[in-house]
Amino acid sequence: MKPLEGRNIFGEAIDVLVLKNNEGAEYANDLKLLFAVAVEDTAAAVDCVLHVWYSAQITKAHIELLDTTVRPLIQEMCDKIIDKTEGQLLAKTWSWGDRTIRIVLGPTSHGAHDLRLTVTLAPERKDHLERHLFTLSPTRRLCFLKFRQDGILLPFSYSRSQYTISNPSFFQRSDAWPLKDLADPLNGWAFKDVMGTFVGALINDVYGKLYFYVKDVFTSFRSRIQTLEDSFNLFLVDARSITEYVSPGSFARIEIGRSVSNICDGLYVGPAPTIAILTSLLQEPAVNSHATIITLLMNAVEEEFRRSGDDYNMEVMKKESTLVSKYLPARPYFDKNDPYFLMFAFAKPLVRDVERYLGKYMKREQASLIMQVAGARVKLRNTIMDKWPCCLKLRPEQPGAQEEFNAALASTLNETEVYHEWQRVEVTT
Repeated sequence: MKPLEGRNIFGEAIDVLVLKNNEGAEYANDLKLLFAVAVEDTAAAVDCVLHVWYSAQITKAHIELLDTTVRPLIQEMCDKIIDKTEGQLLAKTWSWGDRTIRIVLGPTSHGAHDLRLTVTLAPERKDHLERHLFTLSPTRRLCFLKFRQDGILLPFSYSRSQYTISNPSFFQRSDAWPLKDLADPLNGWAFKDVMGTFVGALINDVYGKLYFYVKDVFTSFRSRIQTLEDSFNLFLVDARSITEYVSPGSFARIEIGRSVSNICDGLYVGPAPTIAILTSLLQEPAVNSHATIITLLMNAVEEEFRRSGDDYNMEVMKKESTLVSKYLPARPYFDKNDPYFLMFAFAKPLVRDVERYLGKYMKREQASLIMQVAGARVKLRNTIMDKWPCCLKLRPEQPGAQEEFNAALASTLNETEVYHEWQRVEVTT
């Protein structure tokens, strides 16, 4: 699906199946999944994919691999469509044994390099950058700034001398860098899992840990997928028109989350159109009672918080400040320009009554009517995704609570993201 503007390319990696909680660990039938998004040397392939995904500069070996394995496939398609009229739907399928990948192209957009540092280290954003740096530990600040400066995902001490070629997947224009300055590959992975990666004595090299963690994930994925019969179909089209290209009742999972776009948020497509469009694509309950649409609301809680006026409500402010002070003890003398005061303010969403504001949001969006019209329902309990993946899980007095709080405060996420899981309703006659 074609994502809308403003997304974070460094999206979240999630398991949308979780078979043991849904169809069952022993389930052996085929499943179709809908996501709104051939090298023999596994190590070389994994290293190339990692840097094509995350690094602003790549090596000559990466380009050679792309030129010899990927370019011929793309060239074949370009030769096929060169005489096609603009705006026409274009499609191509590649096969490798029992595995296939199909791409369907609609109108495209472009993306650049020359101005990367003017975005990631923009002088006019210095205040924003330094406010974020204040929430990081000293060692993490060094790692963060190094990635901001060179944009290459490697351990801190690794040489960058071979990374001399602009990554063509990023640099498709010469007048703009396509990502926001806050885009960070760490946001796509569970921070606890990343920090649990063993890299020897360099325990504070967070991007080094991410480098090895992602390589392990990619290697496991490649090994696993080689044992399966699978087929991928990629549609570069507006998500709202997806029903024109796929059959109703086809999918066991449909994921509309951070890995592509938060189109379910009110500022974009919105929950009502999204659920109305996608419900018909889910398998019917009689076929698969566990078939699920996974949606992400990134802005709902904060939107409702501001709409309610509680950002100026003294009672709410006092309550949140009391909760924050359990992690950040209030200092007796500091004003609103004190960095500690700013960090204290940034921490308030971490202790916010998210369920209260989500409930008000869903009521305002007429969730009951959406479910009635679309023939869908929200699961009472999520069985695939943690409903509040970024919220604090530990109480202040519990072991590890302070570390959890520090990691959440250092994240560039808003920490109030919420996942809903939707299912079709059995139609009775």
